[in-house]
Amino acid sequence: MNKNKTLTLSGKKYPYRCSNSVLAEIQEEYGTLAEFERKLSGRKLLLDKNGEPRTNEDGLKLYIKTEPSLKAVNFALPLMIEEGLQYEADQKRKEAPEVDAKTIIGEIDINPFELADMLLEEFYGALAIKKEIPSQKKITEKKTQS
Repeated sequence: MNKNKTLTLSGKKYPYRCSNSVLAEIQEEYGTLAEFERKLSGRKLLLDKNGEPRTNEDGLKLYIKTEPSLKAVNFALPLMIEEGLQYEADQKRKEAPEVDAKTIIGEIDINPFELADMLLEEFYGALAIKKEIPSQKKITEKKTQS
């Protein structure tokens, strides 16, 4: 997540980034990060004829792949672009340009399935554990042992 990815919408290049603050807004809107992930990835709970979730032999819920939620795409894209612009501005010690969610959504000219996949990849990257950075727990444990 150190380097911004870029995407082009209607001929304009935009950086995009999923940070902890973006994750917090997603969680606020969708209740859980897992619910957002299901919407963005297009996974839907498989129900039986009574409307109950179907499970496999291990008791795990079954899902089917459908299309991604455009509402989820339209929610996350402006947030990630705004975060990407802010990150770039911070690196250059400049003021970040203002972005308007409606304008960004109106500029979308990418296949929605491809766009959802791009956002999902960035979302997963924000959740990944970075091996090269020690966790706070390990740092705290070392300090208390001293």
